[in-house]
Amino acid sequence: MTVTLEFDKALQAASAELGGSAVTLTKTADAKVWTGDVVVPVSSELTVGLVVKDYQDLSGNTGAEDRSHSMPITPTLAITPVGNVDS
Repeated sequence: MTVTLEFDKALQAASAELGGSAVTLTKTADAKVWTGDVVVPVSSELTVGLVVKDYQDLSGNTGAEDRSHSMPITPTLAITPVGNVDS
């Protein structure tokens, strides 16, 4: 799953976890926007918690850990056609 985080100011560092799994974040051309990939953990819950932490602005000020967000888990169904069964 790809996660996009948008901050109110440019950052030099940021990290996040989704459902306890680390998100590998990369700064985009706009230092306010960071994107990353994470493997969503198996869960019976309808949402997983998003924790944003260790983020620093360009002056080195560190922001407080934020646990106020979550992401919904949307199940997907894949159907594979079975070939000709008349043989």
